[in-house]
Order: sequence, then structure tokens, then C-alpha cells
Amino acid sequence: MYEDFGEILINGGNRGLGLGFVKQLLSQAPQKIFATYRSAETAKELLELATNNPRVLIPILADSTCEEDVSNVAKMVSQETNKLDLVINCVGYLHNAEHGPEKSLRQINANQLLESAKMNALPTLLLAKYFQKLLKHDQPSVFSAISA
Repeated sequence: MYEDFGEILINGGNRGLGLGFVKQLLSQAPQKIFATYRSAETAKELLELATNNPRVLIPILADSTCEEDVSNVAKMVSQETNKLDLVINCVGYLHNAEHGPEKSLRQINANQLLESAKMNALPTLLLAKYFQKLLKHDQPSVFSAISA
């Protein structure tokens, strides 16, 4: 399925859909997978996979809502490769321990709504901004943003 994707970035590769993509892609023998994670506490499985696949899987600590972090990730990836075939943003947010999903208009909280927009929209835009150069090359490439 992914045999044409040699060099890949998975943003949010430490949990859920992102970790699932990392595992699936590793089984397809890509050249390199760059996988971002926000906290070592939630990235144990990703970091273990990287230990077992050191030439292929490169974990990168980054907050994808921070423009400086995304810019630095792009610089790091650019030092390893001159192109990406696939970028998948798997970072997403519905609620946290303090605020559950809203069930009615009365439950809408402006600060929580802004935090949700920041977590769900900003990473995709920053990835597009900083990785478009690596996606432009002679072969087809894919930029995808998904969320559960």
C-alpha cells in the first residue's frame, strides 16, 4: 500500500492513529520515517520502536502548535533528506480531563474552544508552511491531515 513512500513524516506518531501509521509503515520497509511526539511519557512505544529500527525510524520531540518547534523539525528533516513522499498530521484534540465534549450550546467555553482550534488547526497549517519545499519534487507526494 505504501511502497511508493520512501521518506515519511508522521506528526503525532506516538499514540493512536499516528502510532498505528508508524507501525504499518515500518512493515512496508520505507527508507525513513520521522515521527514527532510531544512528551516522552506518552511516547514509550514509539521510542522502543525507534530503538529496534534505528536506521529507519527517527523520533523527534516537538510541540506542533509551536511554530519554532515545527520550523526546527523541518530543519532537522532537511538535514537527513532532500524530499518527503508523505506527510501525515495525526495531532488532534477533542477534550481533556477538565473539559469534556460539549453536549449543548450552554456548555461551550470560549477558552476551551480556542484551545481546541489551536490543537486541531494550527499544526496542519504549520506543517504545510514548513514542509512544502520537501514535498515538491519529481515524484508524487501526499500531505494528509487526519483526526479521530
